[in-house]
Amino acid sequence: MVDNRLLRRRRGRTDRRVVNLTLTDRGAELAQEISEQMSAHEAALLRGVGSRELAGLRSTTEKINKNFQKLDDSADR
Repeated sequence: MVDNRLLRRRRGRTDRRVVNLTLTDRGAELAQEISEQMSAHEAALLRGVGSRELAGLRSTTEKINKNFQKLDDSADR
């Protein structure tokens, strides 16, 4: 990403082993564009889904994930 001029790399002043990465203006613009596209995509996917339905989906998904973790933990023993 440094080669594509999306990130700027700078060495630390007190410790040359430290490398600081920051977004360039071009990188920040691309990150903003991607964020906007993701928001639009999410809105399209959730069109017609109510907040109660979404909350139910999240709750069910969390329960399934917990059950999966328990199964995975018991398989490791």
